[in-house]
Amino acid sequence: MKYLSAWALAAVLAVSAIACSDSPSSPSLSGGNFNLRLRDTPFTDAKAVLVTFSSVRAHRSDSDWTVVPFINAATTRTCDLKKLETSEDVLGTAALPAGHYTQVRLVVQSATLFFDNGSTGSACASSIAPPRAPAPPSRSRRAR
Repeated sequence: MKYLSAWALAAVLAVSAIACSDSPSSPSLSGGNFNLRLRDTPFTDAKAVLVTFSSVRAHRSDSDWTVVPFINAATTRTCDLKKLETSEDVLGTAALPAGHYTQVRLVVQSATLFFDNGSTGSACASSIAPPRAPAPPSRSRRAR
């Protein structure tokens, strides 16, 4: 369990946040769009790494925490980090007022490693079904 917690922390640290204004040449004084994108580095031992996030928040130095909504207004967002080794996904997006942002907080609701089978479907969604367990080996019967 300690290994899983350390790995989940490393995965969260692999998250990149990209904030930009509507104008690429100069900063906006009123605010801009904030997109939180998720990408992971390879973890060769697992076939699937499902992480469910329950909240994303940004903190402005002169204000309180601002909730960054998940895509499609979902209440949680689950990502298979194994599918984000070569691509990225938008975890949340928000229009934020101008200011000095000091922190981004991702709250991990759960993290599970699967070593036998990979997940199916998209890399991130409001929920992802866990991979199916492998079929038990069949027993052969001897004729008497």
